[in-house]
Amino acid sequence: MILVILFEGQYIRFYQFSDNPHDLELKKSSVIDLNEKEIYNDDVYDLTKLETIVRDEVKKQKYPRKNVKILLNNRQLILRELSVPMGNEDETQTMVANEMIMSLNLSNDYVVTYTKLGNTNENGIEEQRVFASAIQEKTLAGYKQMMKACRLRCSSIQTSTANLLQYLCTVEKDKTVLFVEYNTDHVRSFLFEKGNFILLRTLKDIIEYRDEEAFTQSLFDNIAKMDQFQFTRNRYQPIEEIQIFGNNPNLETFKKLNQDSGRPITLLDKPIMMRTISNYYQVLAGACALFDTHTIGFLPAYGKKSKSREKIKNKSKNRLLMTAVVSLLLMGLACGSAFAYDYYLQSKLNEITAQITQREVPLQEANQIINEFSSVNSLDQTLTSIQDMKDLTVKLTPAVSALLTWNKSGDIQIASAAYANQVLELNGIAVNNTDCAAYARLLDNSGLFYTVSYTGFEAREGGYEFVMTAILKGSGE
Repeated sequence: MILVILFEGQYIRFYQFSDNPHDLELKKSSVIDLNEKEIYNDDVYDLTKLETIVRDEVKKQKYPRKNVKILLNNRQLILRELSVPMGNEDETQTMVANEMIMSLNLSNDYVVTYTKLGNTNENGIEEQRVFASAIQEKTLAGYKQMMKACRLRCSSIQTSTANLLQYLCTVEKDKTVLFVEYNTDHVRSFLFEKGNFILLRTLKDIIEYRDEEAFTQSLFDNIAKMDQFQFTRNRYQPIEEIQIFGNNPNLETFKKLNQDSGRPITLLDKPIMMRTISNYYQVLAGACALFDTHTIGFLPAYGKKSKSREKIKNKSKNRLLMTAVVSLLLMGLACGSAFAYDYYLQSKLNEITAQITQREVPLQEANQIINEFSSVNSLDQTLTSIQDMKDLTVKLTPAVSALLTWNKSGDIQIASAAYANQVLELNGIAVNNTDCAAYARLLDNSGLFYTVSYTGFEAREGGYEFVMTAILKGSGE
């Protein structure tokens, strides 16, 4: 059995389902109204007092305790649709978290997750579209602690919008469909083309539609706006069907709208595995029971920490140490060779200068002097750059210094580095658009820094330029 607990405003809804994904049956449900201000106030819960309510309800209804999923549908969440470069799972997670924190100016105590919506190709550049969700770490920890205190084994904490998007992808894959979610406090329109998500449009703080006329006018206004959007796209596909759902009591008026709209308007279809599920909240909870992947939820299942990930982590540490040793050796050899060659050129320059002073050198040899002098100037600039890197290396610990010279088969080049007051700033070039995210994750996983972020990620001829900033743990000296 699966127990889904939906937190939505002042209501807590409990739904118990069978655990058969091919025939999801609702066994029982219950609702608690948190009308006491000391427990609920503007989407902020007193989780300590809430423990008793949840514990008593589970005991009273004899709900299962071993497979419990939390579904959040309140203003504690920050939601956003993003486009990020192509990458594997870990790289995408790093890019999404970085984009959410940087673009929304979030603090580092936010936990970010995402669900993939599909790929786009604009001007020959392929990117992936994701729906990102963020929640404060202390809020997430509060839910986890509440489940632990109630002796409930929580397998996932998810957002209702991400689950709803996954669910709508399964409803209709052969047509261009507009799904309109009508709730008493907001309206959301989801546009899909043959199962592929295109656009999400949200209207908040609307008045409740208490009569059929206002409801009908609102529905046609939304349809007209989405039709206009479709017409402006390069590959125009008319909206063939409209499906509506939500908790608004006027949804049944759709029967009177079909002949006026010129296209079918129906209530939301349900896949065959959810045929026994009826109302809006049951659909949200049922989707939570069906779609349980770590790319949707904030929390991986309890007790499933992967041993293979630990092995990969240990191998990465060993590879990092080996890279550090080799990089330092190469750095030492480069510095030694450069200083020796500089000494040789300087002595030759002094010798030739003396000959010029005595006016004993022909014109051909004078030209050679000029060329060699230009080489000295160029080398002097190179030596200055090497000396700067050497001075920075002396300041930092060997492990941190190794990261400055990390080179993944030539895909990452660190052009310059600066360090002051525990803040390390790296300017570099990435050949592949996902290597920057991989390098940021390498720094973050090293355990040497408090935070790692990158900005100025722009395409240039031959690669992508970026500026990476990391705050070093300890003194770094």
